Amino acid sequence: MRNLLFCVALLSSLSARADDQKAILKACKTQAQLNSTATVKADWETTLRYTHPKLIERLGGREAMLKYLKEQKSTVNFKLISLTVSDPTILSRSGNQLWVVVPQKGVFKVDRDTFEQATYMVGISENAGKDWWFVDGLGIQQLGLTPPADFKIPKTSPPTKK
Repeated sequence: MRNLLFCVALLSSLSARADDQKAILKACKTQAQLNSTATVKADWETTLRYTHPKLIERLGGREAMLKYLKEQKSTVNFKLISLTVSDPTILSRSGNQLWVVVPQKGVFKVDRDTFEQATYMVGISENAGKDWWFVDGLGIQQLGLTPPADFKIPKTSPPTKK
């Protein structure tokens, strides 16, 4: 009887963890899409809400980054048309941090040509998946962020002309 109760308790624990993981990944995807939508709409305040603090610090603080984003938008012959996120993958833990890869597809114009590119963001949470910060996967090392040992950073492919 004691073994049966132990098995029931263990299965309940595993089921609760799976449900927790689903909720964590759902919150991450929702926030990643809010970030991507804000970026497309040039809603820089919202974009900064989801930007990892080390990136903001590296660009001179919040006001300096806002200025940089606004200037980039007006000077570059580049138009971001859409960013669509897919389900996060590769949930890893390191201390109090959760790390995920969030695949996304971007569609953009340069001059008169339209391009499409599959990319990804890395999501990092320090409060059990409630709130997420995002950074381009290529910028992790540049920001001095150390992913968990089992965290695999995917390779990106070049954009393709549509």
